[in-house]
Amino acid sequence: MRHAHGFTLIECLTAMAVLAIICSIAVPSYSALLKSIEARSTIFTLQQLIHASRNDALNSHKALTICGSGDSLHCDGNWTIGVLIMEDANRNGIVEGNDRILKFIELQLKQATLTWQGFGGSRVTVESLGTAFASNGTFTYCRNDSDPLYSRQVIVSRGGRARLSRDTNGDGIHESSQGDAIACP
Repeated sequence: MRHAHGFTLIECLTAMAVLAIICSIAVPSYSALLKSIEARSTIFTLQQLIHASRNDALNSHKALTICGSGDSLHCDGNWTIGVLIMEDANRNGIVEGNDRILKFIELQLKQATLTWQGFGGSRVTVESLGTAFASNGTFTYCRNDSDPLYSRQVIVSRGGRARLSRDTNGDGIHESSQGDAIACP
């Protein structure tokens, strides 16, 4: 008599049940990891862009504008799509005359929004001395699902320096520069 090599129905069902339990535990953790990575990378990218723009303005002795852009050519306040950095001699947020586009960083945030609120309107102007004198304010990153655990901010000082929001009280939620939990729209 020949013995068949294979799995019984009970063995297959048991293996599938174990796999389903593992997946039900792993998927939420994976989702949280992806949310955390997107929040951190977006905020770190923004901070680095501000620092680099400040250095470029100092080195070139030219004013630079940092603005949200949906098309990589114009300032339209759409920070969720991308960030445009350009020379801006008259500080109007329009590429004209001898102005030129220096860099466009595509963000393409699908499950989150990025907003800017500050003096100087919908853009940040870095003066030739590296200051953001009339453009200090705050970038706010918020998840579309309104999960406060992933809300982050980049605070830009009048001196043109950028710092990141932190969780100072240990509750897992970052606080604004005023010490309150970051408020998302």
